[in-house]
Amino acid sequence: MHFTSESYDYIKFNGKTRASVSSYNNRKDRHFFDKLARTKNKDIFGFLLSNFIDRGDFWIGELFDDEADQTFTNWKKRLQSLGEIFNQDSVIIVKELTKKNIEFDALFDIENGSHPIIMKMAMREDICIESFIILDCILGFFDRFEKELNDDFLWVELKLKCNNYKPFIIRLLNNLPKYRQILLDKIKEND
Repeated sequence: MHFTSESYDYIKFNGKTRASVSSYNNRKDRHFFDKLARTKNKDIFGFLLSNFIDRGDFWIGELFDDEADQTFTNWKKRLQSLGEIFNQDSVIIVKELTKKNIEFDALFDIENGSHPIIMKMAMREDICIESFIILDCILGFFDRFEKELNDDFLWVELKLKCNNYKPFIIRLLNNLPKYRQILLDKIKEND
């Protein structure tokens, strides 16, 4: 619900829903949930979160394939080395500036309703979604994108994913100034 709806906020409601035990017991797919809880009991929350981020909306039965396990493994690796990944993504961003011969602020320009370069980089997965969210935490460009791209289907979809994932990323960012400094250092190295 958190990743597929704007109305439910997992953080705000502390993971609670209106679903009852009896409605759960009446679900035809409940055995998938039971099996998932048994097999992924170490970090079911992370397993589900990583797959919601990567796959979006899915049927619970899809989580028993190798792709779901690989998604979870890759997500854990990204989070464990988020500082280094952000550093690498900052290098990629600086290379994009050099390649296009543009200033940093031009990454966020929206001309005639076109997608900003930084958004395209996130959608192409040139930079990871976590880096895109960290950039917004540092620079606060989502609000401007929202005003100028509010009718754009791709932005609406990306914004929903990012805004729903952001509270989880913020909890992991125990040192946002560190990420700001990484970005500044990479930009200065390019000057």
